Amino acid sequence: TGSHVQVAGPGDGGSCGIVQTAGNITNMTVVGNTFTGVGYGARLLGATHSGINVSNNVVDSPAVYGVYATASVSQTGTVVSANSVINTAFGGILVQGNDDDTGSATVIGNTITQDPTVSGISIAGMSVSYCQRVTVTGNTVKGTNDATVGASTSRTSLTSIGVKSLTVSGNDLQWNTTGLVGSMPSGTYSIFLHNVTNFSIVGNFITAYPGSGAPTFYALTVDH
Repeated sequence: TGSHVQVAGPGDGGSCGIVQTAGNITNMTVVGNTFTGVGYGARLLGATHSGINVSNNVVDSPAVYGVYATASVSQTGTVVSANSVINTAFGGILVQGNDDDTGSATVIGNTITQDPTVSGISIAGMSVSYCQRVTVTGNTVKGTNDATVGASTSRTSLTSIGVKSLTVSGNDLQWNTTGLVGSMPSGTYSIFLHNVTNFSIVGNFITAYPGSGAPTFYALTVDH
């Protein structure tokens, strides 16, 4: 709580503000920290996650993800809220369990912005997958990728895979908001769902500025 971790020079995939790479994680709280130039702000790996709370942190210029929590058995009661992931080169928040019969996760009130100078890198704003119940609400994701700074081949504001019950509400999902000259690269998604059994998508604000080209943009994609 309340730490400031800074890595000199650009971060890479190995540098982390907070890291746990094995075992079970129970009732872990990561709150009010600032992580600068790391690969990951918080990187939490293990078998079983229960009661993780990652809130009110600032992750500036991560090379990979601001918050990354994956469990090989189950992800239960995980809350990721009110974090700011600024100028990410790859992704914002990833929470993943192991199957859609167990677990729950809530991603609420986070802000994620992409580094506008990044070239040729996929951007995943939020990814929440393989849990029984998932709620994603009140988040802001700003993707600024433009053809003038290099086209990514895959960009999603929100990806959810293998979830039994998904609620997505009140999110502000923006693409190509910098007003740069050029066109948005094709293959851009705001919300991408794969093998999600029951879902409610209500009251989200989706904005895309295609620029001068004719890209393929999908506000909502449901794939089974």
